[in-house]
Amino acid sequence: MRIHSALVFCSLGCGLVAQRGPEVEPNNASAQAQAVPLGSQLDATLVAGEQDWFSFATTGGNVRLFAHGATELDTVFELRDAAGTTVLAVNDDSSGYFSSIACNLAAGTYTLKVTGWSLTTAGPYQLEIGQIGALAATAAESEPNDTLAQANPIAGGDILDANLGAADQDWYRITLTAPRTGLWFLIGEGSAPWVGNHRYEIYDAAGVLLAPTSTLGSNAGNSSGTEIRSSQIRCWPAGTYHLVVKNSTAPSSLGLLVPQGNYRLRLCTMPMGQGATTAEVEPNNSVATATPMTLGGRASGAITNSAGADSSDVFGPFVFGTAAVLQYQTLQGTTGALLDSTVRLLAEDGTPLVTSTVGNTLTTTSHARATVSFSVAPATYYVEVLSPGTNAAQAGSYFFEIGASEAPFVVASYSLGDVNTACLGSNSQRPTLSVDSPGESPVLGTNLSRTVGMLPPFAPFFLVEGLSDDFANGVIPLPYDLGGLGAPNCAVHVDPVSTLLMFGSASGEVVLNATQVNSIVFRGLAIYEQVLVLDPAANALGLTSSNYARRLFGERHF
Repeated sequence: MRIHSALVFCSLGCGLVAQRGPEVEPNNASAQAQAVPLGSQLDATLVAGEQDWFSFATTGGNVRLFAHGATELDTVFELRDAAGTTVLAVNDDSSGYFSSIACNLAAGTYTLKVTGWSLTTAGPYQLEIGQIGALAATAAESEPNDTLAQANPIAGGDILDANLGAADQDWYRITLTAPRTGLWFLIGEGSAPWVGNHRYEIYDAAGVLLAPTSTLGSNAGNSSGTEIRSSQIRCWPAGTYHLVVKNSTAPSSLGLLVPQGNYRLRLCTMPMGQGATTAEVEPNNSVATATPMTLGGRASGAITNSAGADSSDVFGPFVFGTAAVLQYQTLQGTTGALLDSTVRLLAEDGTPLVTSTVGNTLTTTSHARATVSFSVAPATYYVEVLSPGTNAAQAGSYFFEIGASEAPFVVASYSLGDVNTACLGSNSQRPTLSVDSPGESPVLGTNLSRTVGMLPPFAPFFLVEGLSDDFANGVIPLPYDLGGLGAPNCAVHVDPVSTLLMFGSASGEVVLNATQVNSIVFRGLAIYEQVLVLDPAANALGLTSSNYARRLFGERHF
């Protein structure tokens, strides 16, 4: 048996107390749709061949709907009007096989139809229905823009709301001035109805479709029946390009995607290779000795093979105050050129976070086939270029370039720090903290459930929350070792801002529910949390401590 406790963390901003409940049958038709308040999480089950219908009311805003669960289920979402007759948006796969939709809606009542991909799809799932204020665009499409001559200019950071009609095509012009520019465009959810059957094509300055085998990347693509958002991440040399959005040339396998409607076009640009080249300064094989360079710049270096004296070079620091998209690439150097490399993103303390091996494809061209892009949370990072790549004997010179831009959205995440493994309670167990089900994450405006487990029966505990686990800050000497106070192998790993006293259950497990902050100003905010258990029989201090977690508030969960 679980006890469900409501957590309100208002010191950092909070929504209403979370609502979590069961699906109520029968809800197999639009007329039987179960009414659900915004900010809710439902524990539901899809029976083979069944339809689950839900309804919700909004005063207007960005409504986000997503599914998750302990076992992956191949769901299909259809957002419809109040009567359940008009399809406004459809999605099949977003987080694995789970579905999600997030789009701006006008005030009113809407229905959500949940089905399985096939008539045999069946199983439990959890449904989140939340909302934040309407996400604003920076501009709107300007019609007519049906030809190259009428193309709308679009620049990095722009968010355009647009509409795609029958036989319509929308032309956009992108002008890049840096030697090389990392570029990410995303065609995704706009306002309802959200078009879900589109195609993009990329043309050069003269309006010629880029060659299919061009090193500049794919020149076209249709949205699919399973993934109806489109995006590309590329690195392009200076020049003028055209992005065209038009009706899909491939029919949808779902057969019910919205063929005409609204979409939102987002463009991120990350200039690279600008200014003078920064030469590495040896030694630079650690974060403490890293060669300084700036975002948007270019550096040169050389490495030996993995057994040599100089098998890695570190550059940075790169400091981000907000969530960002980071892109970097390596190219062949001028003498004794490196043919391959492994590149790693490092945390401020040198811990590797992301590793990318290129695979014997470094060239001297503007698109080096060594481009890596990903989202980063607000923090300080370093980048390491190292041997061996795919061949331990490889060595040589290279150029390294890096750029960044503000993230078009923040991917919500709940990550755990596996500490205090030997900090045991009187039941010979370490208290644990974890997200309640895989795939659940702190998406703005929705519910988040976490489980506190391995508690002695009815044990009181503190949920400690803070804005930092940065032990190097010096503000508090974290981690605070409790061993000297009589709690061996136990430590506090969170800089506390708020604590809340709660009580366990007979089973030693408690579920904490909270509606995540429902304002876009909290995008990218990280809150750290840990559990401290009052257990007089555990040790002389009468206290044990759990692992800790980081909640990164985001607009998306994938």
